[in-house]
Amino acid sequence: AAENKIVFINGPLSGTATPTGGRYMVVTKSPLTGCIASSNSGGEWGAYLKYAGYDAV
Repeated sequence: AAENKIVFINGPLSGTATPTGGRYMVVTKSPLTGCIASSNSGGEWGAYLKYAGYDAV
């Protein structure tokens, strides 16, 4: 739904050769409760997002 946005955000070192630099966050705000939930993850996905030219989607 339009009122339930989900945002994918790169870490500042995504796409670099820095150890543990490939971090990204997924954040949302519940339209029902107004609570903000986030998850931090690592791997290649954050680098691919950065290589595509995005810092956040």
